[in-house]
Amino acid sequence: HLSSLGDNWFSHLEKMKPEDNVIFSLCMDKFPSPKGVRILDYGCGSGCYGLSLALKGYDVTLADLNTPIFKFLKFLCYKYKIPVKFVTCTEEYEDLQGEYDYVICTDVLEHVDEPEILLKVLISLMAKDAWMYLNTFFDDMNGLDPSHLKKNTDRFNDYQAWLCRVVHMGLSPVVRDSCGIE
Repeated sequence: HLSSLGDNWFSHLEKMKPEDNVIFSLCMDKFPSPKGVRILDYGCGSGCYGLSLALKGYDVTLADLNTPIFKFLKFLCYKYKIPVKFVTCTEEYEDLQGEYDYVICTDVLEHVDEPEILLKVLISLMAKDAWMYLNTFFDDMNGLDPSHLKKNTDRFNDYQAWLCRVVHMGLSPVVRDSCGIE
């Protein structure tokens, strides 16, 4: 029964520190004061990155498809009064609006039909001097992960070629770690 969920549902997220994850450390290094900093966590899934930053005072928008997980996340945030905004996305991206100082897009592009179009949309939402954490893995593991679109694996699995596309779109990678490109 959903109404009987314990009140410590988000306690593990409240304890997150910058050193726990590169996504947090980049955000908190670039924007040490959360006041007025707008964050978009696109394809947020369970929302752990965006929610952790929202609990630290950042202005966070969580965006994802209208999946059961996303609906449950909305319910939990409403129940526990977590101050985040929600955007239910479609593949046309028309619901994405605003200007963001930090965009998180982790493990999303390999799942969408046209990753370059989505990336251009996300770039268009970035404020001047904004940062993006971008992490993607274009590999369908020989068909073992059908959620990673085969056509994307075929087109973008070459890391150097993908990096050139990202730079051509206007992003300037500053760090490459085992998780992604910032």
